[in-house]
Amino acid sequence: MEKSLCIYYFSGTGNARNVAQIIEREVWRHNVAVQINDISKTDRLHIKSPQSNELLVLVSPVHGFNYPPIMLHYLLRFPKGNNEVMLMNTRAGMRIGNWVTPGISGISLYLSALILRWKGYKIRSLYPVDFPSNWISLHPALNKKTIDFIYHQVTPKIEKAARGFLNGKREFTCVRECIIDLLVAPIAILYYFIGRFVIAKTFYASQDCTKCGLCERNCAIHAIKTVNGKPFWTFQCESCMNCMNNCPQKAIETAHGFIIVIAIAFSILVSSVFDRYLPVITDSKWLKFLLENMLFIAYIAVFYRLLHFMLRFRWFERMVVFTSLTKLSFWGRYKAPKQ
Repeated sequence: MEKSLCIYYFSGTGNARNVAQIIEREVWRHNVAVQINDISKTDRLHIKSPQSNELLVLVSPVHGFNYPPIMLHYLLRFPKGNNEVMLMNTRAGMRIGNWVTPGISGISLYLSALILRWKGYKIRSLYPVDFPSNWISLHPALNKKTIDFIYHQVTPKIEKAARGFLNGKREFTCVRECIIDLLVAPIAILYYFIGRFVIAKTFYASQDCTKCGLCERNCAIHAIKTVNGKPFWTFQCESCMNCMNNCPQKAIETAHGFIIVIAIAFSILVSSVFDRYLPVITDSKWLKFLLENMLFIAYIAVFYRLLHFMLRFRWFERMVVFTSLTKLSFWGRYKAPKQ
């Protein structure tokens, strides 16, 4: 039976999509049939079983030192099988001189490998890809020269990894980074249960928004809805940065000032009220931590509604905009190269 390869990927700004396309191109060069699937555009509840002879490649970005929930939940629903699998992630590569600095995979590859191994698959490769960092809520977008340099340096490595996988080679060099990956594991867990919900409520549309609806239509997980005529980010948002980086008016911002103010206000509330009354409910530090964070998520949901309402007033909108780092002229937006 002839060998074939099937690629499953999720991509926010295009890095993981480009990895999938690079592999697709390399596989075609070796006369191997290849199929490529964007999981955001497929039925994620009823997943077809792969053919018995197919090699499988799964590619996803790293969010909070883990695969994003859309990919994790896809893997959990993935049918059982015994195919050979290559797991890849795109993580925050940067540039220092002529060196591409590696990002941190966290538990993304290990946890996904455990899920698929439990389902019977043979894990043959865990391969991190240091494509450009694109989480512009946290840092300015990299310039085109840097992005092109990183792609030029890393693309041949992806092609080599794809050839190795086709030829049955095992690739687990990422295990050398396991110590730092395990050190950030608690952050990955906290991000999944708490952090992603907080970050979801940092996005807003300024008065530059023309209400074109592009962000809502293009959201892979339908996390954006229209409320009072403006985009509203729900807790489903995975902070993939697709909307912010592709808004034609650059109207989507991260409300840095807003989140800092409400975090300080909540901290004061915790110290003055919760620390006084929570011991009456429980003395467990872990339970107190859980309750405080559940209350913070509810708290931020309420204040995000207030933010969305108040943005209709220009004086308030200007104040929020001027405290958003993403509005700075040099901050920019990330554009992945076309493959």
